[in-house]
Order: sequence, then structure tokens, then C-alpha cells
Amino acid sequence: MNSPDKDGAVNPRRELNLDTAISGVALLAALGLLVITLQDKRAQVNIAAADAPADLPLILLGLWALLSAIIFIRSLMPGQYEDIAPLGLMRQAPIVLILTVTILAMLSFGYLIPVSVGLALVLWLLGERRPLAFGLTWLVLGPGLWALLHHILQIRLPSLLSGGLL
Repeated sequence: MNSPDKDGAVNPRRELNLDTAISGVALLAALGLLVITLQDKRAQVNIAAADAPADLPLILLGLWALLSAIIFIRSLMPGQYEDIAPLGLMRQAPIVLILTVTILAMLSFGYLIPVSVGLALVLWLLGERRPLAFGLTWLVLGPGLWALLHHILQIRLPSLLSGGLL
């Protein structure tokens, strides 16, 4: 954010904002974890040739680093957030609480049920009230993602039933 001076004019000096700090830390963490992970895979000639479901965490880590870099670079551009109202702590705290409860609930209830319920609550708190957009987002990111990971990619997820049905 640009800060106004005494006369109300905008100071061209760019202050460090929360998005820059958080995305910078996330980028450094992702790059550090990528370096550590790739050092273990150094013995393989080509990482893509040994592509397997067990490599999914490495792929997700790469995506984490890429998205963090994009958010970090965008946060450094002037005028990015001037028309967006800041999301206050009172709106952020329930989302963090819901995500924490969702993660902890996965230990007892598997992946599908906690993620579906948690995602619906987060969408509601973020202000999504349009039925079609809410339903499609929930369906694709909740049960749809579970079906993709569990049935198509055959990645083992925490399950409610011991047979892996849910």
C-alpha cells in the first residue's frame, strides 16, 4: 500500500504489506523444501521418468512454490490492492479455525466428510451466496477432488471406513 504524506498526496514509497511478507515466507519455505526433497532424488537421472503417485507431494510442492512466487511478485506491483477492502482479523479467524478443525477431523472421519463440510463453511464465510457458483465450487473442490484423487489417481487418502469406500 502507498502511504499518504502530510498533504494527503500519495507517497511513491512502497510499504511492506502482509501479502508480501506471507508470500515471501511461503516462497522461501517452498524453495527450501524443494531443495531438500530434490537432493534425495538426485540419484535418479530423470525425475519425470520415475513419475508415480508417491511423487504427488513433490508436484504439489512445486505448485506451492510457483503460486507463492506469483503472489509475491503481484504484491510488489503498485496499486494492486487499492480497490479491495482488507479482510480483517475477525473475518480471518473463523476461516483459520474452520480449516484447523477440518484438518483435525480428517484423522477421525476421513477426507471426504470433513473437507466437504469445511469447504461449504469457508465458501459461506467468504461471501459466496450464488447457488450455482456455490454448488459447483463445492462439488468440484469437495467430492470432485476426492473422487479424482481416490478413484482416478488412486492416491490413498484418510478414509472413514476401513475398506476405503469413504
